[in-house]
Amino acid sequence: DAGGANDAATLDAAALDAAALDAASLGATADNAAALDDAALLDDGAEHAVLNFEALDLDDDDDDEFDDDDETAAAARKLARAAAKAERTKVVVCSRCHGLRHKASGGDATRARAGAEDAALTPEAFEALIRREVKDRKGVVLLFVDLFDVEGSLRCWTGLGSLVGHRRRVIVAANKADLLPRDVSRTRVAGWLHDAARDAVPYLRDNLHLDDVKLVSCRTGAGVGALLQDARDAASRARGDVFVCGAANCGKSSFINRAVGAFSGGGGGGGSKYKGEKRWGVTASATPGTTLGVVKVALRDDGPDVYDTPGLLMPDALGSRLTEPELGAVLPREFNPVALRVQPGGSVLLGALGRVDVIASELGAFFLTFYVAPGLTLHPTSTANVDDAYLAKHCGELLSPPFDAARLAELGSTPTDVEIDGRGFERAAADVSVSGLGWVAVTGSGRATLRVHAPPGALVTRREPLLPFEDLKALTAKSTGGRLVRGAGKKKPKGKAKAGAPGRKRRGSGR
Repeated sequence: DAGGANDAATLDAAALDAAALDAASLGATADNAAALDDAALLDDGAEHAVLNFEALDLDDDDDDEFDDDDETAAAARKLARAAAKAERTKVVVCSRCHGLRHKASGGDATRARAGAEDAALTPEAFEALIRREVKDRKGVVLLFVDLFDVEGSLRCWTGLGSLVGHRRRVIVAANKADLLPRDVSRTRVAGWLHDAARDAVPYLRDNLHLDDVKLVSCRTGAGVGALLQDARDAASRARGDVFVCGAANCGKSSFINRAVGAFSGGGGGGGSKYKGEKRWGVTASATPGTTLGVVKVALRDDGPDVYDTPGLLMPDALGSRLTEPELGAVLPREFNPVALRVQPGGSVLLGALGRVDVIASELGAFFLTFYVAPGLTLHPTSTANVDDAYLAKHCGELLSPPFDAARLAELGSTPTDVEIDGRGFERAAADVSVSGLGWVAVTGSGRATLRVHAPPGALVTRREPLLPFEDLKALTAKSTGGRLVRGAGKKKPKGKAKAGAPGRKRRGSGR
């Protein structure tokens, strides 16, 4: 009976649609597994019904109605398959990791730092864990360094040999290379980092080759594929595994997630520019101490295993003392360098967290080029104006971070004097690095004395300049109404501009 069959098909399709929509609305959790099974059974029944109806010789109007039923059944099957896939691929994470991934907050009670209530969250516990899990195992150490905070990244690893074992190959990966100017020489930067690593870590003085220094960006994926392949090839020759180590918050877990994407169908599994998708292999966040254990990463092939390890923390590191909103303000996703001409008796405030004073100079003003996160406000003023009342008045508005004046007393401030011998105005004489905040390139002639104020634990270091040949004319700014404006020099006389006049570009020679 064609009419009866048609009514049955309509009822089956309606029941199937309702069951599938109900399964999808429940989120495909473990509690609705029975609903999914019912949807699958209805799906099979509807499919057989549709096949039987196709065998009937009906008129065109009935065929159109059956076409609608077929589309409904197909849509229901698609919903059921999506719900089943969601159930199979569901990953259960703890509330801490969920907060770090989606709310940039994992809770103060579970934050790793010196003096944490839980002994497993202290810097000493992390060192003991790495020594126990890595030291006696064969393989290669992939040591991550943050180009934004080289000194802070390396000072945690002065005892590298005692932590990971001697006679072990170490590959140094410099993360955040995407923050460097495009026209800078990568070879020169790698050589600079090679020298800095050998000076800071005794084990690397005789065990680090220039070819083992790699520049990568875990944010963009640049260099990640080639680094992963080099590390696994080296581990294979050593008949061991790859151990991803580094200071807290230097990009280890972000690298791991790129690796998981490469081996999970993300595409672009190698080369100098890896653009594969970033998967949640492990939790990554701006909070120091996010990774709490040695985590084996499932790369789904027969090559050497890769292990993520906890980031080491200095007991007094600035990052462990800042709140999560303050951390978000001082960690850069881009650089917008600013050069300021500062006379003796002048100061530049780095939010309300620190400042740089020019105490004395033999031959007049020096140029200070600041490489800091855009969220850290820069404010030039006279040193005589700066006192506790001035900082408290402007904290959180003109000067930020911190965003609350009460934090000033909690963080404190310690001065450090630095002597600079200028090399003229064609190149920077030295960098002054403030661990956790960035660095200042100092350019000028003669000798100058700087006084750098920073919270205790923020390591202040004088070093060879990382970017000595930046164009001061293009970077110099002036303060106007509380804002820094570049190119605020003398106005050019009115007149017709020359055809083909060059725009403001970086100089590329000698970089």
